[in-house]
Amino acid sequence: MPRHDEKYYFDKDPMVVFLVEDRLFRVHRYYLLAESQFFQDMFSIPPARGQRAEGQSDARAVTLPDVKAVEFEALMDYLYTPPHQETRRDRTFYLNLLSISHRFLCDDIFHYCVRKLSHDIKRIPVLKRLRLGEKYDLAVWQSSALNELAARPELLSDKEAKILGLERILLYTRQREAMHKRRILEAEKQLARVERKRKVPKKALPTAT
Repeated sequence: MPRHDEKYYFDKDPMVVFLVEDRLFRVHRYYLLAESQFFQDMFSIPPARGQRAEGQSDARAVTLPDVKAVEFEALMDYLYTPPHQETRRDRTFYLNLLSISHRFLCDDIFHYCVRKLSHDIKRIPVLKRLRLGEKYDLAVWQSSALNELAARPELLSDKEAKILGLERILLYTRQREAMHKRRILEAEKQLARVERKRKVPKKALPTAT
C-alpha cells in the first residue's frame, strides 16, 4: 500500500486569495507559512464563529493595506521561480523584495536581498541607500553612504543636510575632516620622497683611459 510522503503530499494546503492594491493574487499558503512569521501568526487565528475564513474566495480576499502590488509580485516570483532564473532579477526586484520581506518577517529572504544588493551597493543612489540603511538598521549601508558623501569635492546640499539630520551631519563632518587630514599627510609623504630623491648625489661617470 503506497503511503503519503510526509514532506511533499499537500492534501491540506489550501490556496489563499489576497487583494493588493487593485490586484487579486491566489497562491499556495504553504510557501507563506514556510517563509513568514507574519503569515504563520495570521493563519493561526481561527475565523469568527459562523464565518468562513478570509482568503477563500475573491469576495473575501485577505486585504494587505500599504503593500504595493509590485512588492507582493516580487515575493511570489521569489517563492515560485526556480533559482536558476535569478539572472532575470534586477536591482528594482531586490529592492521590492527587501521591502516586503522586512514587512512580513521573512528573515531568510530579507538577508538574501541584503546580500544581493550589497554586492554592488554603490549602484543604489547615496541618499536612498542612507534611508534604506536607517529603515532596515543596516549600519554598513549607512556608513557606505556617509563615506561617499564625505569623499566627494562638493559640500552637502540643503536637501541632503535635511535628510541626514544633525547627528549624521556631525559624523559626516568628522569623516570629511579625517579624509582631508589623510590627503594632506599623503601629500606631505609624497613631497618628502621627491625631496629625498633630489638630494641623492649622482654617481660620477667613468673617465676614458
